[in-house]
Amino acid sequence: MSCIFVAKCKLTALGNPSEFLLSFISEMGECKEKSLSRGDGLFVDLLVHITRVDIVSKDERDKLFEIIKYETEVIRRTAPYLEPFLKRIEDSLRSKGYKLE
Repeated sequence: MSCIFVAKCKLTALGNPSEFLLSFISEMGECKEKSLSRGDGLFVDLLVHITRVDIVSKDERDKLFEIIKYETEVIRRTAPYLEPFLKRIEDSLRSKGYKLE
């Protein structure tokens, strides 16, 4: 059996970003693997978005860059060990003439 956590999530502040209180209720199974952070998951999503940048219209590209900006900010906060990869991705995008700011 995998490691499963059961938790209760309560909204404490609605905003951008919203804030939540997470209370663990129970743990099932044996936790042997390294846990993944939100940044790990977003990094995979970021890689998918990067593959689309060159094949979509300008309007869609502008929307993608808003998403990419959000993803990179969250990745930097939650998975700082991915910073070297983010830098390489950003350098590659800049070399193609894309502005990231």
